[in-house]
Amino acid sequence: MMLNHRKIRLLMLMPNLHGGGAEKAVLTLYRSLDTNKFELSILAHEKWGSLLHDLDDSINIKFVHERKYKRTDLPGLLFATIHHAKSTDIILGANEGRATFFGLIAAKLLRKPIVGWLHNDWSQFRKLTSWRQILSLKLYGYFDRVVACSQGVADSFSKIVDLDSSRIQTIYNGISGDLIRQRTQEPLPDQFTSIFEQPTIITAGRLDYPKAQEYLIEAHAFLINKGIKHNLVILGQGGLLNSLKQQVNHLGVSNSVHFLGFQNNPHMFIKNATVFALSSRFEGFPLVIAETLFCGTPIVSTDCPSGPNEALEGGKYGILVIPEDPKALADGLEELLCNPTKRAKFSQLGLERSEAFEQKYIAREWESLFEEVAHSRGIGKSENFEEKFDR
Repeated sequence: MMLNHRKIRLLMLMPNLHGGGAEKAVLTLYRSLDTNKFELSILAHEKWGSLLHDLDDSINIKFVHERKYKRTDLPGLLFATIHHAKSTDIILGANEGRATFFGLIAAKLLRKPIVGWLHNDWSQFRKLTSWRQILSLKLYGYFDRVVACSQGVADSFSKIVDLDSSRIQTIYNGISGDLIRQRTQEPLPDQFTSIFEQPTIITAGRLDYPKAQEYLIEAHAFLINKGIKHNLVILGQGGLLNSLKQQVNHLGVSNSVHFLGFQNNPHMFIKNATVFALSSRFEGFPLVIAETLFCGTPIVSTDCPSGPNEALEGGKYGILVIPEDPKALADGLEELLCNPTKRAKFSQLGLERSEAFEQKYIAREWESLFEEVAHSRGIGKSENFEEKFDR
């Protein structure tokens, strides 16, 4: 008797293609899974976000709406999720939010397994709105498996949500090293080359409360006033742009701070910088740190919950400083700006550390997880050839 092993059909759910680390991680995972084993698709609620330019014909993605959603769209979004889930084997709720919660409803109605993917530090849970707290506490217990992007995220989640430890797994967000190295070889646009002629600190991320760029600007001003000449480059967009620009003007450093907005290729900027800085209050797993390790640019990061400490192994592969302390951040930056030997050391160590986040290895962990979930539900084998023929 012969059994025909078929591909496992996997549906990834996400709200949109906003250019954050979670959305990047989904696209990277999609591209790295073995298509001989998996039949992949993505359902996004809204067709917007800076990562739209990253899509190509290799990605099977469908959008429910061509615009941002409205509250009146919620029933339609749920219906669309159920409709697309009918033809899949496993559902992956690719971030915390409505797309994943709708995925859980679809999974239970259709009796399909669902895997949740956590990207945020759950020590910030109490800051969520009350309805998000209730949903999170009640619903995650029904997931077949939950994947955390760092051990810190897994630990903070386990303190709040009562879920058996055997159903929680840590898998780091992976990076395509070949793609990063290729992007670092691209030349800087002419209008930006003069900025990098001086020592340059660079940061990249959404301009919002968790990223705390205001502390980095304050640290930059402290170093400038101390006589350490350098530029600060800020990549990204967000709601705090105007207030950050006002802070720059107030501190009198408008000539040395450069807001370059969202860049399709941030890696060529990071590669050309002297130091990369992460000033976050909290993170899940900062994908940008892993990307910077591949660029070979030394890193100064706040030791915030929960990812930087894991990514840099407690300071072995970069400098860690106290969060929300601009003086501590300035001291860490000065240590690298003024010490070429130490910069070279952390650059080399960073390249060595980057291998831990190579997507081709991370993808195998995901494949094993999906195969385990499929096996537990009897998914992946079609009917016996002989029995099917005799019908």
